[in-house]
Amino acid sequence: MKKVFHVTRSTKTGKPMDIGDFSTVEQAQEAMLKHYKETPKRGHFWYRISEEELKEINGVEYRQFCMVIVGGNRPYNRRFDGNELKELAS
Repeated sequence: MKKVFHVTRSTKTGKPMDIGDFSTVEQAQEAMLKHYKETPKRGHFWYRISEEELKEINGVEYRQFCMVIVGGNRPYNRRFDGNELKELAS
């Protein structure tokens, strides 16, 4: 089992775009900001970094994630909106 930090970009009307999987939160944030700076900023969009586990069963790799609503040992899951991304990029 391997833990990764998965980055996606989502829009209000479209399908999420996968940016990639990274070993650390810092690498994931760097990739998110790089993608943000290099792509058009039209419409309502946001990025999400989520901690996921990759499992292999019979030669097929599966992505597993856990959502904890209250308390407990929560995996990393954070949404970055346009205003927050502008601040981080400057």
